Amino acid sequence: ERQLALKMASWSVPLEGIEARPARLYVCVDGVMVHRQQWNEAKCVACYWETPDGHGGTLRQTRYAVRFESAEPFKAFVWSLAMRCGLDSAVEVILLGDGAAWIWDHVAGVLGENTVCITDWYHVMEHVWACGNTLYGQASQEASQWVDRYETMLWEGQHLSMIESLAREHKGCRSPGKRQALSELVTYLRNQGRRLSYAEFRARGFDI
Repeated sequence: ERQLALKMASWSVPLEGIEARPARLYVCVDGVMVHRQQWNEAKCVACYWETPDGHGGTLRQTRYAVRFESAEPFKAFVWSLAMRCGLDSAVEVILLGDGAAWIWDHVAGVLGENTVCITDWYHVMEHVWACGNTLYGQASQEASQWVDRYETMLWEGQHLSMIESLAREHKGCRSPGKRQALSELVTYLRNQGRRLSYAEFRARGFDI
């Protein structure tokens, strides 16, 4: 893996190392804390694509890499795995991430300028639920109703309207803890920008 990653310096991977040439390639990146002698982040990448199963359906093919690396060297491992999985010939490349800045700042650039970046739905909804529970109580009916409202807005691609609505809530809130929760959610969503355009992504058939 390290030998392949080093080839990013010349942007070349041996042709015999390419396993597939899908039209659409997904690259998913995340980090998880692992305790060895101390806590370290293991950075993880999964590349997947779909192939016909011969019966009218599809099979998902997935390849993984995990490294204890900082973001800058890790991007070479993402690139080399993606190249093995057909990055060079893929018509569409979709990068899914949890919203962490290092993913967009370091990884997106090595996948090509036409890469579609998506903040994955699961992680975004985690942030929305955390805020709702702070505002209205853990797993309360009020929290659920509050989350449902914003979930619908996100699903329909109204992330800008959602941010404006949350900002208004923040302005009218007096509780320091609730203000902080709203502020953190607004900041997180603003940092994602067009990566929250779920209606557009769904219309194009992309996994979110």
